[in-house]
Amino acid sequence: MNAKFVVYVIDADAGFRRDLVLVLRKKGFQPVPFSSGPDFLDSLDFLQSGIVLLELHMPGMDGIEVQERLLERRVDMPVIIMARDAELQTAVQAIKKGATDFIEKPFTFALLMEMLDSAIGQLDKQTEVQSRRDDAASRVNHLSARELDVMHGLLAGLTNKALARELNLSPRTVEMHRANMMKKIGVKKLSEAIQIAMDAEINSPFASNGQVAHHR
Repeated sequence: MNAKFVVYVIDADAGFRRDLVLVLRKKGFQPVPFSSGPDFLDSLDFLQSGIVLLELHMPGMDGIEVQERLLERRVDMPVIIMARDAELQTAVQAIKKGATDFIEKPFTFALLMEMLDSAIGQLDKQTEVQSRRDDAASRVNHLSARELDVMHGLLAGLTNKALARELNLSPRTVEMHRANMMKKIGVKKLSEAIQIAMDAEINSPFASNGQVAHHR
């Protein structure tokens, strides 16, 4: 059953990393080892969804920074922090920043298996979220600059007239760009367009009053 689940083991300790990989393989997982956070992050775009076993204390880039950079790019990789007793406070911070759990070193493999089973339960849900994000981003990437402006206005709740004033266009032109935008992203309802914009993590530069709030 576990054969389809990939576990990324990120730990600078070669001996521990090797032993953990052997145990995971015997338990039916597909372990993929990395000796450092940067090595893992450099490969991230080419990795399939999986569970991350992340050592908290590593030379160079520590586990907290690796986790933060991971979560900026992927949500389909539940993270289990591996930490020692002295690092408990930092491990709790990792949980608050989005880690699924932490396991204290040294640990029994029975406890690790329990945590992996729990993380597997989250994996499908998080993979679905990532899939929606990727799909939404792909649709938005096909928009022209003006069509993206219209999406920004839609997110801010601006009427066609208000957005037309902001962009120095006629309301008719805004209506045309909005129709083209919705056609390109494949939706018919404004609520669906808003959801795609949110899934793509689009930030509108317009405040609800029509003033520029910030730029991407």
